[in-house]
Amino acid sequence: MNKKIAININFDSFSEAFGYPKNFRDETYFKFLDEFILKLELSDVKITFFIIGRDLLNPEIKSRVKYLSQMGNEIGNHSYNHRMDLGSLHKNTIEYEVLKSHEIIFNTTQKEPKGFVSPAWSSSKCLWDVLSENNYKYDSSLFPSIWLYPMILKIFFNHLNSKGRLKEIISRKDYFFPFIFPKRPFVYKNLKIMPLPNLSKILIPFWHTLFFIFGSNFTTAYLKALLNRYNNFYYLLHPLDFSSFDKNLSYDQGLERAHYPVDKKIKYLKESFDYLKKNGIEFITMKELSNQI
Repeated sequence: MNKKIAININFDSFSEAFGYPKNFRDETYFKFLDEFILKLELSDVKITFFIIGRDLLNPEIKSRVKYLSQMGNEIGNHSYNHRMDLGSLHKNTIEYEVLKSHEIIFNTTQKEPKGFVSPAWSSSKCLWDVLSENNYKYDSSLFPSIWLYPMILKIFFNHLNSKGRLKEIISRKDYFFPFIFPKRPFVYKNLKIMPLPNLSKILIPFWHTLFFIFGSNFTTAYLKALLNRYNNFYYLLHPLDFSSFDKNLSYDQGLERAHYPVDKKIKYLKESFDYLKKNGIEFITMKELSNQI
């Protein structure tokens, strides 16, 4: 039986991080994404992109996302405004964030998104209720580990210059979720909950950013351990894993590793994806994966 992995890009755009500056061209959608696909030889691989709805108000980005969808990639929902306290908000506000983004994604691609991921993995039963009531197939917002707490602390320090962001970060309501819910996929009502891949709740979940935290040897060994244990899981990336921007730009932002050389980032990615290809991995979309696990 072939092992299957979904490439999942939570598209935290530079546009959103910089506050949507006027006349800013977000190369995460263009130059850097093209280089990522080309250098990792992924042109025939279907990728799942979780898109911030507000990004699609930009006609150029809207056209690009339409093209990505037409090429067979899956377009998922990453909320409209990328609020890091999404799971803690009133149900009406959660519905607005989900459905406003849903609407603009559908208008762009003519396909209804069936998957969702919350900014900063801010989960709640209320969010899951909204997704379930609106016929979403899966959600990948659950952080299934006690490493949720240092992760929140790290995001907090990344945004010390933004009072609005700090309030969002600390107001989340899922602090006990690592103890309440399993680390493996499960069904909530009619919604498949797909936590970040993990071997144990006391270990940090796996996503590509671990290369920048723990280095290549640890992260590759972790990936190998996941492949040995599970037949199917998803590989999470962010645009910062293959994009960079000029140090001289003065936009406000809380982006970590934003100035790392792109060549170094591509090196990490090639190490990982070359290993996966060598092991005969079949790449599928998140929607397809939700049927496998």
